[in-house]
Amino acid sequence: MKPDPQGVGWAVVVASVLLGGVVRADYFTSFAASPYGLNQSIIGVDGWEFRVTNRTDNASARVVAVPWNNEKPALLLQGANLKNITFKPTTSDRVKVTVQLAVNFPDGGPPGNQVRVGFHALPFGELIFDQGAAGGLGYNGSGFGRGGTIVLRKNEIQQNSFYTYSVLVDFTKQKYDIAITGTKSDGTPFEYKAAGVAFESKLHQIKQIYIITGSQVTAYLGTIAIESL
Repeated sequence: MKPDPQGVGWAVVVASVLLGGVVRADYFTSFAASPYGLNQSIIGVDGWEFRVTNRTDNASARVVAVPWNNEKPALLLQGANLKNITFKPTTSDRVKVTVQLAVNFPDGGPPGNQVRVGFHALPFGELIFDQGAAGGLGYNGSGFGRGGTIVLRKNEIQQNSFYTYSVLVDFTKQKYDIAITGTKSDGTPFEYKAAGVAFESKLHQIKQIYIITGSQVTAYLGTIAIESL
């Protein structure tokens, strides 16, 4: 079952889904405080490591002061391929995932999902930016780096602006809600919502984050939160 897009455009943001209080955060970071350091790679910090063992390009994932966000620190990604598998797996049948993502990209460039943020084969797949001519911001139910639901086209994305993804997964009901919010390139608000999207999965927990980005796209990550409800 695939939800109907309720709007077209980009800039990654997931708006909050109101579903009661959070019991605890299983994983949370904003990259703005210890153990992360400004102008430092995150490889080897707080559980982050390369997905491919022979990688040595530590500069592909580093914390920077973001000039378009009042110099607040965020994670800059260019040609990154990393994972985090050290945090404690979630323990609840209801889990909320929140991610803040921004991108900067050239007019041309290779097609396909050049930004992929995934969470251990969860039913909503990956949070993506597709750089192709008909691409944009969206999410990919398959989680294999191809295709997906584009909710905001490239020409409507506000580059260098955070968008928030908020995904609520109910493993008992086998359904998820997703919301993506931000600002369009013309300055107007953007909001996409899909509720009660059905899925089939034997997995009932999150225990891994992975991030893959192309070399021609600059991506920024702000907050990443995984919460058992």
